[in-house]
Amino acid sequence: MTQQGIVIFALQLLLIVLIPVLDDGGRLMPMSYAAAALAVSMLTVLILCGAASFVLIGLVFASIHAIVGLGDGIGYTLVGGVEHARPLRWVDFVWLSFSTLTTAGFGDVAPVNAAACAVSTLESLCGILLPATLIARIASLPAAPRENGG
Repeated sequence: MTQQGIVIFALQLLLIVLIPVLDDGGRLMPMSYAAAALAVSMLTVLILCGAASFVLIGLVFASIHAIVGLGDGIGYTLVGGVEHARPLRWVDFVWLSFSTLTTAGFGDVAPVNAAACAVSTLESLCGILLPATLIARIASLPAAPRENGG
């Protein structure tokens, strides 16, 4: 794994673990209190968190794909006659990750060995289950009371 890949992976972990907000006293405040302090509706917070989670899952899986692909060098292949034209790059793993997460299908990069196929399968399941769970959660929220316009 290159130094650039390690730095990107470390930044992703930092974003996942350390997403606090400072309150007026300079203390760390959990995100739920930060959202309440900003007077944002719960639905908006839920949708934004779902979108951010989807992107973070894609970037984490891109890192996993890169680790698997660079580990043995034969985990993934470029398809369409360009197999040996160039080595795989970070952007190829990001492309693979989001095309798998959105279940759009494999395009330029495809998994070859069992480990790469297992990671791709797990990512496809996450890509199906996260939006389904988010939509179910949003649908189960109680409706806001209506104002009588009299």
